[in-house]
Amino acid sequence: MLNKFDILSSEELNTLSLAIPKIALLIAGADGNVDLAESEWASKLTEIRSYTGDDDMQIFYERVSVDFNEQFGNMLETYPSEVNVREEILSRELEQINPILQKFDPEFGVILYKSLVSYADHVAKASGGLLTFGSISRAERKWVKLPMITPIYE
Repeated sequence: MLNKFDILSSEELNTLSLAIPKIALLIAGADGNVDLAESEWASKLTEIRSYTGDDDMQIFYERVSVDFNEQFGNMLETYPSEVNVREEILSRELEQINPILQKFDPEFGVILYKSLVSYADHVAKASGGLLTFGSISRAERKWVKLPMITPIYE
């Protein structure tokens, strides 16, 4: 049985895989401070998704989780510390997954799109709110629905 991601070139798969730590950095850094709770939860969430949910998505998140911490750390060091500049760069880079998402059959495209938005939402809720969990800051709210990614609906 073929994995849904087998239709992608290695470059496309890499671009899509790197979207996960980029989303984590975009959301965790939106308020100007990459909170340890957010980065740890982003990593843990990637790992959790490697064994829960849709089978094809598990395979995808398993691939991402292998070097998530390294990729996230490298991005944290190499992207600009100025929030607005970093957000603009990440937003433009995340736009690049739109044509990749269109390659999937619509049913799976919806699953993947919802997974990305859900991932962003969970990272945003990792810090703040009651007992520092469950609230989305105003800065994160701007990005949590991933406006640079064209929505895919059933």
